[in-house]
Amino acid sequence: FTIISNNCVGGLIYKQMGLPYTTPFVGLFILPEDYYRLTKDIRSYLELPIVFDEELKLFQLGQYFYPVGHLGDVTLHFLHYESVEEARNE
Repeated sequence: FTIISNNCVGGLIYKQMGLPYTTPFVGLFILPEDYYRLTKDIRSYLELPIVFDEELKLFQLGQYFYPVGHLGDVTLHFLHYESVEEARNE
């Protein structure tokens, strides 16, 4: 089964159940408005390539810097990744 979560909870559930991660959303979060838009038409969004902010490679949240990517008009916050390259390859 696939968990479509807007935060890291999906990964924790897979880990607790001892199941392999079969979600496209690991180590990231999606703000509520974007998550709602994504889930209304998830098939179309998942066909889009992730486009990373190349000019602003990292986004600041308090003391954390992390890559930000986009599936069309949905923003993905790769909180648990240290670089665009790492987020792109995972």
